[in-house]
Amino acid sequence: MKGNFNRNFKGEGTLDRSDKFSARITAEVLDVKPNGTLVLQARKRIKTDEEEQIFALTGTCRAEDITADNTILSTALHDQELAKNHKGTVRDGSRKGWGGKLLDALSPF
Repeated sequence: MKGNFNRNFKGEGTLDRSDKFSARITAEVLDVKPNGTLVLQARKRIKTDEEEQIFALTGTCRAEDITADNTILSTALHDQELAKNHKGTVRDGSRKGWGGKLLDALSPF
């Protein structure tokens, strides 16, 4: 049995991206720790045309950091995690297809 495998790839692309996010998001208290620390989670979905962005913010805070109007700044969150997921035609255009993924798995170098 004899085999030969060749793979060539030539690609070109440009992506310019600048993100800034400022919003008020309603959060829910997921847990209250024994020391009184609150674990919060907030989600926001923004849909524009055929694009959708989903933001998820989690973190912990002290009860004292919550203001009289029941708000807290994200800068007061400890162990903060912000995740952004993007769906739509722009995202689909920059994603590698299943054929390319298969070839990369078979020959990663």
